[in-house]
Amino acid sequence: MWRNLFIALHTATAVAALLAGAATLRRVALFDVYLWSLVGMEVFLVPALVVDWGDLDAVVRVLFVALAVLGAVMVGLAVQARSLRPVGGRRHRQGTSTG
Repeated sequence: MWRNLFIALHTATAVAALLAGAATLRRVALFDVYLWSLVGMEVFLVPALVVDWGDLDAVVRVLFVALAVLGAVMVGLAVQARSLRPVGGRRHRQGTSTG
């Protein structure tokens, strides 16, 4: 039961991240939706793995760990990209002066 719930939540947030990421290319205002759905995708992946960990063979474990690391890297890159979003038609880094 828990496995299916976590997989369904992971899938739903992954689809939301995909759609929001594509929409962000045209409307930067949707970036936060993309970022948080990406975070949700990663958050729901980990418990889905933990629930089934004992039933997975070594090769599958390595693949799922690699995918979890890839997800963490994607979240990290999205957080970095957040500070580079265009503001008012110009690129702006948070914490720096635009003057």
